[in-house]
Amino acid sequence: MGKSLNISSSGLHVAFAGGTGILPFMDLIAHVAFLNLGLGHLLGSKAESRIGDDFKLKVYVSNPTREGCIGLDLLEALEQYCKKTGLTNFELVLRISNEGKAPRWDGNFIANQLSGFKEAPKKVWVCGPPVMNETFDRKFAEIKASNPNRYGTGVLEVL
Repeated sequence: MGKSLNISSSGLHVAFAGGTGILPFMDLIAHVAFLNLGLGHLLGSKAESRIGDDFKLKVYVSNPTREGCIGLDLLEALEQYCKKTGLTNFELVLRISNEGKAPRWDGNFIANQLSGFKEAPKKVWVCGPPVMNETFDRKFAEIKASNPNRYGTGVLEVL
């Protein structure tokens, strides 16, 4: 239903997910996990070739509590597995707001994160509560206007 994530087989892909906003990305995260574990054959021959060796998924997750964070076990297990095995195709940035240590996802945070990437991301997705989506949408409009060559049409998407 609806439009797909429209991933590229290579390059950096970034997801910002707040609360239940992680759900649209769980299939992609599970896909990366299957491939990293050498279980890509279970996904079928076409699925195995969708992600190349130079594909990377960086996922930012924000939730008020650890207990309410959907898929946290999978996210943390995949991150630990990648670190243990030296794989670089998945990275997790976790923000638990009730723990009070992580910065707010405001315009400055968004700009700092996007400017910190060496290569331009192929896709940047956002899915979360309405206020979060609106904050990202406004900042994305500013970023696109100031740097259209780096962030062309369809790169920055609020789902």
